[in-house]
Amino acid sequence: MPEIATLKNSKFLGKEDCPSPILLTFASPSVVHENVAMEGHPQEMKWCGRFLETQKMMVFNTTNLELAALATGQTNTDNWPGKKIVVFIDPTVQMGGKLVGGIRIRAPRNQPAAPAPAPAPTALPAEPAGGAEEDDVPF
Repeated sequence: MPEIATLKNSKFLGKEDCPSPILLTFASPSVVHENVAMEGHPQEMKWCGRFLETQKMMVFNTTNLELAALATGQTNTDNWPGKKIVVFIDPTVQMGGKLVGGIRIRAPRNQPAAPAPAPAPTALPAEPAGGAEEDDVPF
């Protein structure tokens, strides 16, 4: 008898789809806004990743969006098509304070993630004419 997880007909990637890490390539468009609600339930729109190797999309939470940006070296999803990521099961993923395991993203090991773009420098406020006195510094 097959496992219950293999009987589900979902259009989204789940833990059962990656018993071992899988290499995926972002399609174009790489991210779409998709209704992830179960049939008969109110609409629930989420951002989902699309890949060349599978018809199934990956529902992105904030953590996985940030991990995809790190893995691709790009914060703009318009630059993700053609970029590769590895999707794997992380047993430490929590939901509601309980360890449930879930899908996470990393850069391929043979192709390290591009460095994240450096944050824009923050300009310091202009010093008042005459300079600051040492006694004016609150610390």
